[in-house]
Amino acid sequence: MSIMSPPTALPMMPSLVGMVPSSVVSGTMSSPDLSPLDHGPPIHIDPDHPFTLTSPHSVFYKKKLYRSAAHLFYSLMFLDTRPDIAEEMRAVESPHQVRYHALRNDAYKLPDWERIQHEVLDEALYQKFAQHVELRAMLLETGNQMLVNQDFRDHEWGVGHDGHGQNLLGHSLMRVRQRLMRETGRRDLGL
Repeated sequence: MSIMSPPTALPMMPSLVGMVPSSVVSGTMSSPDLSPLDHGPPIHIDPDHPFTLTSPHSVFYKKKLYRSAAHLFYSLMFLDTRPDIAEEMRAVESPHQVRYHALRNDAYKLPDWERIQHEVLDEALYQKFAQHVELRAMLLETGNQMLVNQDFRDHEWGVGHDGHGQNLLGHSLMRVRQRLMRETGRRDLGL
C-alpha cells in the first residue's frame, strides 16, 4: 500500500489514545446532550451508510494511511501491545474483515480496551470526518437530530432486533458532531 498525503482536513487534533479522560476512567462517559434533539426525526444509519466505520473513506493517522476508520479503530486496539498486529490490521483488504481479524487476536488487545474503546471510537470517527470535507458537511447538516445505527443484528453498536440496543455508533457520531460544531464555530444549532 502506498502512503499518500492526508486528505483535506481540519487541523489534526492530538490523539486520545494513551490519554484516558477522567469521564472514561470513572465510568461516566458522557453522551451528547440529547435534550435539544427535537429538530426532526431520527436519522437512520444502515450498514452501507457513509457515516459507518466501514465506509470506504481512508484515514491518515500518525503518518500512516488506513483504508477506513474501521482499520484505524481496530489497529489502535493493538498499537501499544502488538504493533505487528496493528500493522496487519492496517493491511486487511476489506473494512468488513478487519473486525474478524481483531477478534482472532483478542488476547493481545490493550489491557484496558473495554474501558477506553468508546474514546478510541470517537477518535477514529473524528479523524474520518475531519479529513473528508463532504462527510463533515453531511454530518454537520444533521443538526441536532438523533443518529440511530439501524443494525438489527447488533444490540451493542446498533439498535438490535428489538430496537432497544445501545446504539454506541450513533452516540459516538453525535459526540463527534458536537466536537466538529465547536471547532467550526457553528452556533446556529443551539450548541
